[in-house]
Amino acid sequence: MQIPTCSSAALLAPSGRALGTRPATRSPLRNLYDRRRIPLSARPEDLLGNNELLLDFCMSNVYDYLSSDARATLRSMQVLAGAKNQAELAFLNDFTATQTQAALLELLTTNFTHMSSQVSGESLDTGYELSEFARQYLDKHHPVDADERTWLLARSEELRDLGIEMAAANTSSPFAATSVHVRGPGDFHAAGLLRTAIAVAMSDPGAALEHCVEAQLLAPSYYEAWRVEGFVRTLSRDQGGAQTAYDRALELASNSPAVLFHFGEFLLNDVGDPQRALELLQRAARNEPASPEIAGQIAWAHFCLGDKAAAISASSGVAAMRTANSHHRRAACVLALRATQSAAGHLMSAQQFDQAVEFVESAVELAEHVDARLIEGEAADRLIALRDVTGQLAELSVDYAAKQSAQFVARIDAVLDRSASSARRRTGTIHALVVEKGFGFVTADRTKYFFHISDLRNRADWDSLLEGALCVFVPAQTPRGERAKRVRLVEGN
Repeated sequence: MQIPTCSSAALLAPSGRALGTRPATRSPLRNLYDRRRIPLSARPEDLLGNNELLLDFCMSNVYDYLSSDARATLRSMQVLAGAKNQAELAFLNDFTATQTQAALLELLTTNFTHMSSQVSGESLDTGYELSEFARQYLDKHHPVDADERTWLLARSEELRDLGIEMAAANTSSPFAATSVHVRGPGDFHAAGLLRTAIAVAMSDPGAALEHCVEAQLLAPSYYEAWRVEGFVRTLSRDQGGAQTAYDRALELASNSPAVLFHFGEFLLNDVGDPQRALELLQRAARNEPASPEIAGQIAWAHFCLGDKAAAISASSGVAAMRTANSHHRRAACVLALRATQSAAGHLMSAQQFDQAVEFVESAVELAEHVDARLIEGEAADRLIALRDVTGQLAELSVDYAAKQSAQFVARIDAVLDRSASSARRRTGTIHALVVEKGFGFVTADRTKYFFHISDLRNRADWDSLLEGALCVFVPAQTPRGERAKRVRLVEGN
């Protein structure tokens, strides 16, 4: 249905039919004369000069043609002053994006609302509010009743509480995939939809994507709507769709540390593109230099690119960060020791003993200076593997390198003595695997130790095991012979 608009020509229209398609039994102008007791002899120019008359005539005829959704949207604007974007209006009225957009389209063809631009982060958002002309008319002729006013105020408070809750969650874990960044009140509703998408992503990816699309329709400039879509599609193993979504998020927020971090992490760990991942992560680090999450992924990217020195340096930096928690520091220690083990092993094979010693020295100093509680679990196993590499280095090298290597072995043993989890653990190599039956053997000092898949510290290691692979285990004596317990794969790579 065509909605009539207000103009001076409309004032002079001889009948209601000229104003729209709705039939009229009486002339709207006659109705207006009757309501305002305006003499029929009044001149048109007198009518046009009467603002109150013009207000009543224009708005009353236009208002009658509005849909119920458009009128509800107007009432929410009456009660809650200030510009509101699509997402806010959708939440306040409990509308979908489609309902909200249809209602706003109606209102924009009249004099009831006008648009304004609002800055949100790096993007512009569009706000909608009543014109002063419309507010005067609505407050006089269509005031909002008390019950609906109370309901709208409650919805507004609910939206505010949602935003405060989400902002607090994002502040505590800004780089968690499940955190949603909010730029301001205009993002609250869309962010709530995205939080729901994340919650159901594993169980119902289709529904999760629907929530993402709804958020995108309501807040086209909100980069998190595409970032979360990338996360959902990654869980569904849709790499192409995820990359497209992340690219869109980056277009909308090219300097957002969170977008750069999540996109870089995706490229690094899911796509296998460490070079581009490193570029994005380093851009993120320039904006958030104190983030252990970003620094940790940068270290991993260097490792994947084969730059072990850079990986050790970046990992050591994370281990020393005040902002890093024990999880970040322990992971950094593991990666630093793994990189050192790998680099020292390769250099030793190439008979570059002095360079190998330099790598070992940096790792030993790290292990000695960090909190002893960090050298537990995998970190302790990696240090055990490094001790064996260092022992081999002492045997193969001469002079300074041999002397330094022997000292480092003793210093590593001193660190391991403080680690309860390293007691009785030793290194060995996978001797044989019987994949179809889920067992194999570990060889250490010419002794074979049986192990079952259930003896692995990490069941996922089973798919990576190869004959000759280095592992750390606890030797055990059983009625059926020697057995390897709590086996962990510690290949340097």
